[in-house]
Amino acid sequence: MPGNNHKPWCSCGWCCKERGQKNILGISNSYNSIPTPKILTTTQLGKSRTYPTECPWRCGETVYYHTNGNGDTVYLDWLGSPWEIHGCFERYWQQEQERRKLLGSLSEYQHIMTRGVDERKNRERLLHGAIDSIEGAVTEETIASSMGLRGKSELRKYYGELYQPIEFSKDDWDKEVYRAINKGEDLQFDLTLGFRDAIFGCEKTIRIQHLEVSSNSNVVPTIKTLRVNVPVGVDSGTRLRVVGEGDVSRSNGDPGDLYICLTVLLTEEGFRREGTNIFSELIITTEEASQGAKVDVLTIHGEEKLRLPKQTSNGKCFVLKGRGVRKLASPTERGDHIVQVKFK
Repeated sequence: MPGNNHKPWCSCGWCCKERGQKNILGISNSYNSIPTPKILTTTQLGKSRTYPTECPWRCGETVYYHTNGNGDTVYLDWLGSPWEIHGCFERYWQQEQERRKLLGSLSEYQHIMTRGVDERKNRERLLHGAIDSIEGAVTEETIASSMGLRGKSELRKYYGELYQPIEFSKDDWDKEVYRAINKGEDLQFDLTLGFRDAIFGCEKTIRIQHLEVSSNSNVVPTIKTLRVNVPVGVDSGTRLRVVGEGDVSRSNGDPGDLYICLTVLLTEEGFRREGTNIFSELIITTEEASQGAKVDVLTIHGEEKLRLPKQTSNGKCFVLKGRGVRKLASPTERGDHIVQVKFK
């Protein structure tokens, strides 16, 4: 089987330089509507087997089962180039990679379908370990962050059965967990913003591909155009959440959300941004520095007057309070503009 046809996360033994290559994609899409099948396995290492069988998932198609004799198995749609992997198996493998990432307990040399662990106990250990590692207030958000999960919805999806916040009744919490489990997948879109677009806010048009329900009730990929309002004062690393614009649920739950991850340009001619502060240089004459002067300083908000004291030294910095970037979490506050004087 030619290795260039395999996915980056494949660990079949044919294309990987090392057995048990770890997933390099991170968390992939999960398909909760596909049940765990009874996968055929080989117990005799070194014995390769390939034969036609029926897909153990719900599709029921005729597929080819193959094991390479090293404990790795795969289902193929047909034999020979391009050795196309059966879609149900591909989705199951994505789910298995996600499970391994969350559990972090299987040996990388184990058979990819081997359970061999008490998943509930492992998840309990991970959850308790994450809570114990948190300094300060313990919230679902802080737990999710410490576990590398994308917010409390993902925490509830994988760990909700292990805890119940005190503000929820048992019935309400069961509904929340059910909603999280059956929710469509969240999507991520990377967006780069210009210097002033990030500082003053803007509206951007983006195109995303996500799953929607077609007119004949099939789930199909669709290109959608969205107009997104970017708030004032965003910075690199800011994530904007657009509710309900992720993939549709495959089990009639709520749709996922769209997360827009921002990268911000931090320089413009004459200006440099650090957080909510703006930095610039002001060129003055030695006479102005010696005698003192009232000069105009260009800020991102326009010109401001700055009074230079007598005997101003080369490289001295002056602070224009509140003439920087508006704080995202506190719209009534702004950073400062710091001006460094330089002699001609």
